[in-house]
Amino acid sequence: YVVKDSNITVLDASIKMALKLYESKEFYHNTLSSIQDGVWVTDKDDKMIYFNPTMEHISGVTAADVIGLNVTTDFPPETTDHFIKYYNNAKSSLVPKKYEAEVVTPAGRYSIQSGYCIPKTINDMYDGMICTIQDITQKRLIEKQKIKEAKRQNIIIDLHKKIALKEEDLYNFIIEASIELTDSEYAFFGLLNNDESIMTIHSWSKETMNQCEVQKNPIHFPIKESGIWGDCIRQRKTVFY
Repeated sequence: YVVKDSNITVLDASIKMALKLYESKEFYHNTLSSIQDGVWVTDKDDKMIYFNPTMEHISGVTAADVIGLNVTTDFPPETTDHFIKYYNNAKSSLVPKKYEAEVVTPAGRYSIQSGYCIPKTINDMYDGMICTIQDITQKRLIEKQKIKEAKRQNIIIDLHKKIALKEEDLYNFIIEASIELTDSEYAFFGLLNNDESIMTIHSWSKETMNQCEVQKNPIHFPIKESGIWGDCIRQRKTVFY
């Protein structure tokens, strides 16, 4: 550049500051683009202004798809319902908030995410948010599976202790244990006849008894007339719905 007046010192300092600011922006941009956590940033109007590559991988959409969208209004409820309370809390208090939330990503994938909502401020006024994201879905699912496996082992141990119970009490224990292990709401216990054409239901779960009018005496159901509950017999395998 060429300067012909006495302000050369001031101009030189200003240009150096501008170059340093540009270089620092490039540094932070490159840093955020390379870290393993997802990061997105909003402005004071809660509109997305930055979305790093890791966030693209977690969400299944590109930065171009979300830049300019309002975090509080432009995403479907299943994406923000469990998360937005942490965002708004951090925004109103101007204090970083740690969160863990179930999120259906914009691409439609169920996930469990954790991280921090960190408010940006200028003169103690809200100026946007920096959010960090870790996808901890697999970690939480593994933990849940370990808990379920421990429950299964305890139920098997308890079952051996209850062999001497009356049939009805034993059936009821099996039913309630099955509900707990499968995260189901209702269950029944039935036995097939020799040719597997008739199911005789001897016992129902407590919730079924509370909500439905069912007979306490055994009920006989022809398998060929049964609905989806008979699929496991017809297909001879465990069936999930």
